[in-house]
Amino acid sequence: MATKTITKEELNEDVVVNAASHLEGFYRKHQKTLLIGLAAVVLLVAAYFLWGWYKDSQNTAAAQKIGYAVQQFELGEFNKALNGLGSNPGLLKIASEYGSTETGNLAHYYAAVAYDNLNNRKKALEHYEAFDKGNNLIGASAYAGEAAIHEDTNKNYAKAAELYQKAANTYPDESSAPDYLRKAARNYEKAKDFKAAKSAYEQIKEKYPQSSVVSELDYYLGRIEALAR
Repeated sequence: MATKTITKEELNEDVVVNAASHLEGFYRKHQKTLLIGLAAVVLLVAAYFLWGWYKDSQNTAAAQKIGYAVQQFELGEFNKALNGLGSNPGLLKIASEYGSTETGNLAHYYAAVAYDNLNNRKKALEHYEAFDKGNNLIGASAYAGEAAIHEDTNKNYAKAAELYQKAANTYPDESSAPDYLRKAARNYEKAKDFKAAKSAYEQIKEKYPQSSVVSELDYYLGRIEALAR
């Protein structure tokens, strides 16, 4: 009796049929688990898009409300900027209610600077720290604001140096970074970390050779060498 020859097409069809059969059996066995997992994925995707929509709507609401506070801030009326007036909310309320939004986050920065100008360094530090800093001019400025408080008020020179260094790294711009590095070096000196101070000064020379700070570097580096002996 002759053996039946199976064609390639028949073999492929048989593989597909067997795979489908196994998948059907697997599905029947684990149907409940699979449906629960699928429902969880659907819910997660829906939650993601709903959260995005919610944040956008909240940010729009915050942007519509912050105008008065920013206007008062720019006029130097820092108490009014912080606390608002009548139906116009202040920076503190906007930061509290909309802190997860871009505008609410920015309200923390404005509040920190306002408190700094009112010489309330403790409150200023709280809002500088609450501000979610980006890699931009404002982020660098916030790090520098924190650093100044640690240097002048808290006398924590190591922390101040670290924050000034962060400010320089966050926004490496010729107009501000060399000064931040100089201040970092100054605080490293005060913290007796002469190696780090020397490194900060040398970063100015290497990265910002056109900076006005460069003309003072030989003096600073000479002083570091003398102190480190």
